[in-house]
Amino acid sequence: YLTAFYIWTLPIQKNSMPFGDVDASSHFAVGDYMAAKDKSIAKVPYYIFTRYGGQNAAFPGYLWYAPQYWTNLGMSQVLGGGRIIPFFLMIAIFSSLTILSTYFLVRKLFGFWPAFLSSFLLIFSTRDYMVYLWGQWPQALSFAFTPIALYCFYQYYKEGKKSIYIYFLALFLSAQFFFHPQGLIASAGALIIFSLILLIRDKKIPFSFKHLLISIILFLLVSAAFAPFNFGSFFIELTTGQPEQLKSYQLDKLFKWYQGIKNDPGLPDFYFKYNNSHGSLNGGLLSWWTLPFLLVGILVLAIRRKDEDFVLLSWLISFYFLTRLVVFGFGQRDIRMFAYEAHVFYPIITIGAISLSSIPKQAALKKFLKYGLIALFIVLAVSVNGNKITVFGKRH
Repeated sequence: YLTAFYIWTLPIQKNSMPFGDVDASSHFAVGDYMAAKDKSIAKVPYYIFTRYGGQNAAFPGYLWYAPQYWTNLGMSQVLGGGRIIPFFLMIAIFSSLTILSTYFLVRKLFGFWPAFLSSFLLIFSTRDYMVYLWGQWPQALSFAFTPIALYCFYQYYKEGKKSIYIYFLALFLSAQFFFHPQGLIASAGALIIFSLILLIRDKKIPFSFKHLLISIILFLLVSAAFAPFNFGSFFIELTTGQPEQLKSYQLDKLFKWYQGIKNDPGLPDFYFKYNNSHGSLNGGLLSWWTLPFLLVGILVLAIRRKDEDFVLLSWLISFYFLTRLVVFGFGQRDIRMFAYEAHVFYPIITIGAISLSSIPKQAALKKFLKYGLIALFIVLAVSVNGNKITVFGKRH
């Protein structure tokens, strides 16, 4: 993680001026304003209203997300004694926490090496560090809670519906909502698919309705108490249809993994190319090195079908549907859900790579092959994914 933190903070190490694109200036302005006023706010100042004042459908002029994220950034300025460096160091911490949460989930489910390799590969995830550099900061932190949410429900099921885990799940889902609704939607999607799989396999509901009801009430109370203006807006926008989208179902997207840059001109071309996003921005044959391991990993999970395997498969299946919401008439923002693609792929890639060591029958050969694959994985991750990371036109 410290390696990731060093690499991701190269921009602020080289130049102490603020950086980012698209929403970055607004995020900075809100946190900076809170620090100047020495308090958290719910209503945006006038100079931000023209940019985001109309995005809260229920309460125009109020923050479009819950204020917790910007409040933390404002506090970092106060505690760090500066407007720029502490602010962007806190953003780097928030944006890279997925590395730690992914390690935690995979370590609990599959052991040390899959966890280590998954989190190590995330250091060089273009999906993640570009979200950080572009300035889409709140969603980066929100997605970091999904592995924790999945673990809570998995442990709830494994320990015979022990209620404490589902109550913690409600709190973590609330935290996701506080930072960005996209993370909450990602978690909810994976949890629904996982529950359906368990229901079909076990032929009984994998949770207690009493526990579910209490956790929903807990989620609603916490969310409404700490983010009342944003809480109402979120559910209004979630339940409001978009007639212009309902008129045209783009069924062809069900058969395409990437849907093309034409749907969002603000995204670069490499965002829709597997080898560039999960290999090297320079392309080439080696930039595809993770794809065979990904396919093997999916096959291994589908064949083994253990409880922990279903967690990753549920995450993958929900990701597939959440990146194709437009097919079902839910607008065009689904393409932004590709931001957490690496979180889903990389644990499966490591499972695929390490599982190849089980092919030989001899124990000594299994061990030799396992550590050989681990070494190869690390070398490829550094030499391909980590090669020529460009930050502000400079290669490191």
